[in-house]
Amino acid sequence: MKNKIRKMLSCLLVAAMLLTAAPLSGFVGLKLDLPSFGTEASAVSLPSSGKCGENAIYTFNEVSGLLTISGTGAIDGSAFEMHTEIRSVVIEDGITEIGDSAFNACVNIFEIKIPDSVTKIGKYIFDGCPGPLSITIPSSVTSISDNAFGVQKIFVHKGSFAEQYASENSLDYITLEEIPDDVGYVEGGFGDSFYWMVDKATETLKVRMNTNLPWEGDCAPWLPYKDYIKHVTSKGFYFVDNVFKYCDKLEEVPYAESISNLGKNAFYGCTSLKSVSLPKLKTIGSGAFYGCSGLTDVTISSNNSISIDDSAFLNCVNLKSITLPSNLWKIGAYSFYNCLQLSNVGLLAHVREIGDYAFANCKAFTALLLPDSVTSIGRHAFDGCVNVKELTLPCSAGLPRNGYAFGGCTNIEKITITAGTGTMQNFGPQGQSKIATYKNAPWYINREHLKEFMIADGITNIGDYAFCGFDKASQLAIPQTVTKIGASAFENCSELTSLEIPEGVTSIGASAFSGCSKLASVNIPKDITK
Repeated sequence: MKNKIRKMLSCLLVAAMLLTAAPLSGFVGLKLDLPSFGTEASAVSLPSSGKCGENAIYTFNEVSGLLTISGTGAIDGSAFEMHTEIRSVVIEDGITEIGDSAFNACVNIFEIKIPDSVTKIGKYIFDGCPGPLSITIPSSVTSISDNAFGVQKIFVHKGSFAEQYASENSLDYITLEEIPDDVGYVEGGFGDSFYWMVDKATETLKVRMNTNLPWEGDCAPWLPYKDYIKHVTSKGFYFVDNVFKYCDKLEEVPYAESISNLGKNAFYGCTSLKSVSLPKLKTIGSGAFYGCSGLTDVTISSNNSISIDDSAFLNCVNLKSITLPSNLWKIGAYSFYNCLQLSNVGLLAHVREIGDYAFANCKAFTALLLPDSVTSIGRHAFDGCVNVKELTLPCSAGLPRNGYAFGGCTNIEKITITAGTGTMQNFGPQGQSKIATYKNAPWYINREHLKEFMIADGITNIGDYAFCGFDKASQLAIPQTVTKIGASAFENCSELTSLEIPEGVTSIGASAFSGCSKLASVNIPKDITK
């Protein structure tokens, strides 16, 4: 019964997780001076150190998400269960057993290193971890309990107990091969169209590929020899899907200067990559650099119109900077999710779409400067960017009706709304649900913390319910370019005492200022038609 309850909780947590710049100046327009007060959210988190077994201890780096376990004997069952802040795990030599559910529902773990001292692995170790993870089971392991790995792919050594267990239980696994001492290389392929060789002495993969996808499945044929691959040379090469997936010893992107199309998961889990420069790129496939935890900087300087597909840099926890091209137009869902140290991304003038969770948990961000070209921002796109103090957002950027684009950004002190296309979206009841979404807006979420709020000239239409319930403002100056004020636009702005409506306004929607109980007088322009 206990295990059933645990699995139910794990599934619920996974479902929740999956569903869940320089200052500007010189603007003329609406400015609100707001009080600075409010409470800061708190959550139970993993302490920086502690015991996790009778003779086992751990240290945890909150910035990188690295959990290091040392000592002797067993790791207690459920020791780190549901700690979503953990990104990677290193278990040091001396630990002999991993207890049941030790990492169950740690939904953000993407890498774990298990030493040769471990002999026993309990059940539900990685159950509820959506992964994918890179897990190598050492030959020392002689006992594995059922459901230890969930849906994860595992790497096992040839002839080991883990290999036998994986085969008998139909697990998703790769058998790692060793190159014998008296053998200098291994090779494979077929004919002139596809040939590969792994040279043991130079730790180099040599490839000739004249066909677009010369193998079936999600793993390249040289993957069993991944521990011998640090470098790549090639005569003719396609960066196809999964080409270097899980090659965690690979130290550089081969022929980066000529890559135009990068397949999905091309460098997935290549944790030894440090720096990447891609000057001719046209497309970045989904998951292309997923989990490249050693990657610190990326430069994409292509002249081509380019988009970044979903999860391209997800869990690159040490990525500090990325330079994007001026003609980038789309950033896909989860593209930079959990890039914990990424402090600045230049979103240049052509970006139009920012996908769901695109920058969620980028906790090093202190300011977000979004260009006027942005027209669509996905659900939870910047969720968890808890250190953002300043936000610049075009009025025409479509915020999601389902899910807070800036949820968790609860410490913003300054918001500037720029002109964009001039027309603000409506936040009122729409669709079958008839639910108003103004409470999803970042200015509403942060109304307790805001010190300054500005709307730039150039905006012509203030949308329905745009500032409904924005009850901390006492003075309001609507930009002179505004011609239309939507229904309930300032409804229940209960602290508002004075208001100036520009002469150019010709339309004011129903209940636009309803509930503004402290508003003594309003100047109505003579050209108002409705």
